Amino acid sequence: SILAVFSIFSILIFIRSSYPRYRYDLMMSLFWFKLLPVSLIMLCFYAVVFYY
Repeated sequence: SILAVFSIFSILIFIRSSYPRYRYDLMMSLFWFKLLPVSLIMLCFYAVVFYY
């Protein structure tokens, strides 16, 4: 049991140290300039499709 917890913990630490951290400003710019317009377009599209 302790060996399993230690191995899972070690794998999680390895994965976290392998990938770079995401910067907050890059995530916010991705949201505002990419994901928000796409989601609004999809919302309008589905509103038109389900209305008619």
